[in-house]
Amino acid sequence: MARFYSLSELKGAAIVDSEGLIYGVLDDLRFLPDDVLLVAVIEVSARDLVVDRDRLCEMLRSRGVDVGRDETLEYLVARAREEGLDIPVCEAVRPMKLVKGFVSVREVLWVDKASLRKGEETREVKVVLLKTPREARFRGLKPQKALSIPKPEELRNKLVLSLSEGILGYAGDIVVGPGEPGIRAYKGMGVEGYINWLAFLSRLKKAGHRSLYEKLADYRDPLRSTRLDVSMLGEIKRLLRELEAPREILELLEQHVDRRPVMGSYTDIPWSRVRKIRDVVIVE
Repeated sequence: MARFYSLSELKGAAIVDSEGLIYGVLDDLRFLPDDVLLVAVIEVSARDLVVDRDRLCEMLRSRGVDVGRDETLEYLVARAREEGLDIPVCEAVRPMKLVKGFVSVREVLWVDKASLRKGEETREVKVVLLKTPREARFRGLKPQKALSIPKPEELRNKLVLSLSEGILGYAGDIVVGPGEPGIRAYKGMGVEGYINWLAFLSRLKKAGHRSLYEKLADYRDPLRSTRLDVSMLGEIKRLLRELEAPREILELLEQHVDRRPVMGSYTDIPWSRVRKIRDVVIVE
């Protein structure tokens, strides 16, 4: 039986189209008398290249197209293509969130959530998979038909989504079986290990960084916690940045980290069941 989710449970989910392309991120829901629309946004970082919305609106108006202030980016791009216009781009000057389009709930094939481990962190992955090629149309791309077997490094770490089973994990190895190759999707592609905290702080103290040593020792007493789990590495790096530690200190920390890769449970998918390999991998 299909599962249903509230906005609070799904906000921030990746919206993936039927071609395996990421359309945007679910930011809100809009309720109509006969439908519910997913508000899809794109989150832009400073200096990213984005569609120059203002310039695009000017170009459309010069062609006599009536363009309102609240038109979605998807609508503007589609109208520009109808008019034979090139899509202008510009560099974002600040982080921003742009409404890309509204997706009817009728276009949704499934919604799924899964806890996946990648590197040193476990996070909740949320995906809305569409029946329609929304992002492919937005980019002006044709459907992907013939698939060639990729090199493992071209495939590794892509999210693997099953049309029938939801989120399977991250693509890892290319495997072989009776008569055909396949893709191995891992629920966890993590690392285990430890930070040699006592040795790191001792080196720090000997190098003359006494003030930094004392602050880190207050964070975790090296005599009580000689080793820290590698899962704390991100938190420690953030602390070092807050303390304005020089780059060589971060490099010194890395020298005192012992890691080993750990693969969790996995699913093998025969190549004959692979349908799309783009931003994500879609299988039957």
